[in-house]
Amino acid sequence: MNCSSCDFSNPAGFRFCGGCGSPLTEAAPVAERRQLTVMFFDLVGSTTLSSQLDPEELRDLVQRYQEVCNGVVARHGGHVAQYLGDGILVYFGYPVSHEDDGRRALMSALDILEAMEQLNRSLPHRLDLRVGIHTGLTVVGSIGSRERRENLALGETPNIAARLQGVADVNQVVCSAATLHLALDDFETEDTGLHDLKGVPEPMRVYRLVRALSAAEKRARQRRRRAELPLVGRERELEWLRSAWRALPQGSVLGLVGEAGVGKSRLLEEWKDEVLAAEPALITLYGDPAESGTPFAGVAHVLRRELSLRSAGEWPLTALASELGREPAEAVPVMVRLLGLPGSADEGWAAPSLSPSAWRAACFALMNALVLKLAGRNGGLLICVDGFDWIDPSSAEWLAGLTRVLAEQPAVMVLAGRDSVPAPASLRVAPLQADAAGRLVALCGTRALPADEVVRRGEGIPLFLIELARWEDSGHVPGGLHDFFMARVDGLGEARSVAQQASVVGRQFAPALLRELAGRPVDEDLERLLEHSVVSGALHTEELRFVHSLLRDACYESLLKSVRQELHGRLAEVLGEQPVLAAPHWLLSAHPERALAPLAQAARRCFAVGALSEAGRFVSAALELVAGLPAGASRDRLEAQFLSLQGSVCIARHGYAAPQTEKCFGRAAELCAQGEPDFPVLAGLWALRLTQGRLAEAEVLSARLLELGHDEETSLVSRSARGQTLFFLGELQAAVPLLERAAAGYDPEQAGRSLAYFLTDPSIASLSYLSLCSTLLGNGEAARSQAALAMTRAEELGHAHTLAHTLAFDCWGHHCRNDIAVLSAQAERLRALSASEGFALWLGMAQVFEGCALLEQGEPRGVEMLVAGLQGSQATGTMLGATWMLSQLAFVQPDQAASLATVDQALALAEGSGERWFLPGLLQLKAGLLPADEAAPLLVRARELAERSGARFFLQG
Repeated sequence: MNCSSCDFSNPAGFRFCGGCGSPLTEAAPVAERRQLTVMFFDLVGSTTLSSQLDPEELRDLVQRYQEVCNGVVARHGGHVAQYLGDGILVYFGYPVSHEDDGRRALMSALDILEAMEQLNRSLPHRLDLRVGIHTGLTVVGSIGSRERRENLALGETPNIAARLQGVADVNQVVCSAATLHLALDDFETEDTGLHDLKGVPEPMRVYRLVRALSAAEKRARQRRRRAELPLVGRERELEWLRSAWRALPQGSVLGLVGEAGVGKSRLLEEWKDEVLAAEPALITLYGDPAESGTPFAGVAHVLRRELSLRSAGEWPLTALASELGREPAEAVPVMVRLLGLPGSADEGWAAPSLSPSAWRAACFALMNALVLKLAGRNGGLLICVDGFDWIDPSSAEWLAGLTRVLAEQPAVMVLAGRDSVPAPASLRVAPLQADAAGRLVALCGTRALPADEVVRRGEGIPLFLIELARWEDSGHVPGGLHDFFMARVDGLGEARSVAQQASVVGRQFAPALLRELAGRPVDEDLERLLEHSVVSGALHTEELRFVHSLLRDACYESLLKSVRQELHGRLAEVLGEQPVLAAPHWLLSAHPERALAPLAQAARRCFAVGALSEAGRFVSAALELVAGLPAGASRDRLEAQFLSLQGSVCIARHGYAAPQTEKCFGRAAELCAQGEPDFPVLAGLWALRLTQGRLAEAEVLSARLLELGHDEETSLVSRSARGQTLFFLGELQAAVPLLERAAAGYDPEQAGRSLAYFLTDPSIASLSYLSLCSTLLGNGEAARSQAALAMTRAEELGHAHTLAHTLAFDCWGHHCRNDIAVLSAQAERLRALSASEGFALWLGMAQVFEGCALLEQGEPRGVEMLVAGLQGSQATGTMLGATWMLSQLAFVQPDQAASLATVDQALALAEGSGERWFLPGLLQLKAGLLPADEAAPLLVRARELAERSGARFFLQG
């Protein structure tokens, strides 16, 4: 053991440090967040008592009271945390959780009051108590000085328990709604109304504990609650059970197997209600974790229930023995011992003088006789064992032997358990399907969480779904489920810390990654997690998985925030080469600012694979982080960087020229006003201005990009941007070499590396523009080859936005070349892709091209489609290409005047924006609508413009 004072390593067994002589103490348990049920009880009138008694007498009284209380608490699995004078502070849920800590706390409180009544009979002075119980979140850990340390829970939960104790009357137990919720079916309570508790901001509803309900009363209450919520999604399982009962084979043994909370008990009770209509004999065993180590506990409960049906004319034991055909002198002593009754020789109730093995055999024989008697009734016999995992071994041995006894009897025995049960025919009860889970949630109604979130997190387990639906705190695992899961985690022993570390990784985790995070071998611990059904999978696989997301959440919530931050930071460092995975962990670490670089990398990688929603989340997280940094040039530059990335998300969702896109790039440009904007900001502004049809500004920006593009990536982007700008300005021959160089820069190994700029691969986009240039320059063969190559590369890249851009330009080319059949097919493909991906601009363009194809095929509805597409594209703020689209609209106007007005609108747009690539075509179109003398000068100008740009497309015919 290492000394806490000097860190000297001492051999085992040393009580004092060999280095400095300091006393050696075990290391304090690691502090953690826990849901606890805290019980606080105090003596009533202790001040008066202290004035009446000698201090030594008072000490003896208090010590006897403490011993009684401590014994009861220990029996129920609680932990006495602190003796506070004559008060006692008790935790349920620490250091070990149980699935029913709330019930245990309430039951122990009642048992303490009963035990104190018995103690008072032997005391010279009566001792009375008040008890308060509350459940909530705490932080448990070692506190105090070096000389004196204690493991205590901090937070409001212990304080509220103490305040509740003050509300109670003498010898009363009161609790909060949070605790009562954990044991609704177990106790009779009285609502005492709302109470103002000191230090608690809102009045709290307080319940007085009246008594514990009997097993029959509990089941009756559960049955009433079940009636309020019908069974959902279990038609197949019910029919399987019904078939077994209808067949009623001799000695049939069935198994119902399924994980905790999946609804085995509910299914069994529903089926029992149906079967009982036929009036069979019924034996039910309920496994109880608290009695799983008590020999014959299950058998004793069966016998007690059977005795409760007897008349009181004779001793029930004697009557039952006679009814079973057993000699009372032999059978009654066995029952006395089995039931733990006090011996009475006068009544023939003496305990049996049998060896343990002989008494065991006699007990089995007695119970078998009871079963055979019941099986002989006309309706047959149904034996239900609910919670087989918790049946004590002796009762389980009796059940195993019972299958042979029932071999010739009309009986069915059903064993329900979490793990495998000894039944030849078993049915695994699976989680509910999504539709059935949705129906169940709808029946429950939801409070804090949306219904779809409850269905997602509940994973088809009815217990989880109901608890999540009714829970009012969306930020945490529901209280009852927290105990349920932490009981499983606490059973892991030293492997518990590995489960907590794995929870930081997430629902799924790789064993190799966890080894790096832990910094030590963890395979043995992982094997324990697998054995205890905390995770699923196998160590030799690449991935293990928490069996439930809520179990993972419970593990994660048990860690202190500071420990979580430390683990997230270590994990981020391990994942340093994988920014998409590392960035979220940096955000949750103690150094969130270190997330900025990985967030930018992660966003760009998401753009490269078309994961736009994920990219948007990374960018939003980065902007939120940047907003918290100190004001200054450094923060402005970072904000501009991430705004440019956010602009790329807006391009996909809303279009290049949409207001949302302009807001991002406009704000980024403002932040860079004091200096040269970063290349991504300039590139975004260029795309914005080009698509808005503000070509003069786009030309300036593209020239500046060309000057700044020095490395491979920025050179590729800048050449593509400059070539596209020159194309729309009508300078086709100047555009071609720039587009050719950009297209030649395509590298299949690095494809998509520049997608964060315009959400379209610049090399593939350049090929599409080259194809249009070739079409206008009169080189149809080159145009088709370039378009085909662009389409091949876009399909191989598999990037949705690049493919949409390529399809749109392919449609444009096919329309120019009058390939109407191909145009129609590609337009339909573009529309389907754009609709599924939410690309507003490309959806409008698809409608334009579909309208053009329909009109060429003589379909009048093409007009409506064309107009809708034009309006849709312009709704995104896009004016680029509008001159061409208006020309198509001019062809289908109802009269010459309307056509002329549309052409004039297109010409005015070309004049104002500088978009001249289609200007010869507009002039020719207008000339065709005018008399020859007015048309001649327009045709001359059209020819001059076409010859100057080399656009032989407009010189044909």
